[in-house]
Amino acid sequence: MSNRATVLTPTESETTMPLPEPTPGSTPESPIDNAREAEAADIAAYLDSHGEVPTIPAVLITTQGRSTGLWHRTIIFHAQDGEDVLVYGSNRAGEKDPEWYLNLEVNPTVYLQLKTRFIRTAARVVAGEEREGALAKLVEAFPPYIAHQQKVAREIGVVVLHPVEG
Repeated sequence: MSNRATVLTPTESETTMPLPEPTPGSTPESPIDNAREAEAADIAAYLDSHGEVPTIPAVLITTQGRSTGLWHRTIIFHAQDGEDVLVYGSNRAGEKDPEWYLNLEVNPTVYLQLKTRFIRTAARVVAGEEREGALAKLVEAFPPYIAHQQKVAREIGVVVLHPVEG
């Protein structure tokens, strides 16, 4: 009886088998896209054009669902502030905060797709003078935002997305 270890080598079919696709929502790289018809179409256009949609200053953001733990992607208007990206939780001037904004309470990590760059960021809701300054930059990038706050009773959240390592 030999004490030598047997070395197993994979067959050709074992080495060429593709890896299974990740389950939708299981990772930030395979998110579940926003199901609203308008957003779904905008996400598809953004991805197809590599973020070169000329009519809207938009980015894709991916947040982790606060209940499900699944990753969800939506498209949102933004403004740049140095290396930071500013976003506004207006929900189309809706009475409720958008789901992505509520998700930040549980996990402030937001994955941002800016054109073809995929960036991990830390989200921070801003208040006071910092909020007013960030809101002014958002309104400059997307003027209809100025009317959104006037249409709702809630204070619409302004979020700074700051790039982080990892």
